[in-house]
Amino acid sequence: RRGLESAVAPRLAACDPQQVMALFLLDLDGFKQVNDTRGHECGDELLRAVAQRLRQEARPDDLVCRLGGDEFVVCASGLAPGDVERVAGRLLAAFGDTFWAGDMAVQQAATMGYAVAPLQGRTLAALLKLADEALYRGKAAGKSQACAALSTKQRLDSP
Repeated sequence: RRGLESAVAPRLAACDPQQVMALFLLDLDGFKQVNDTRGHECGDELLRAVAQRLRQEARPDDLVCRLGGDEFVVCASGLAPGDVERVAGRLLAAFGDTFWAGDMAVQQAATMGYAVAPLQGRTLAALLKLADEALYRGKAAGKSQACAALSTKQRLDSP
């Protein structure tokens, strides 16, 4: 997390309401089952394949990192606010194709939550918290989807 924080800090400092930074938090759906049925070696190879696929889908200046376990973060800066949803869709679509872990084909889905700076937060901690809340809303709603973070007003108005 320290490396992520230092890499994100200049991106956060440079963003403004017209050129935002989106923080996408992805969690693999059912990853434990891969480890349990195919072994940890296959699981480790799958994590590497996911990281490689996310790097391929991200723009050259985007930051892609593994947060821990089967969670990944993609930070995309310099986006017009209207482009955030399109980027989320492209990242999620990367899970539509089969992954290869060694010689094993693996169908792997992911659920994603995302938050946008500076509109929803100006610190990594705030953005991660909002993206995590959105991620778990997506998991509760059936997985394999991208969910935007709720604004403070939306969260206060929620039942």
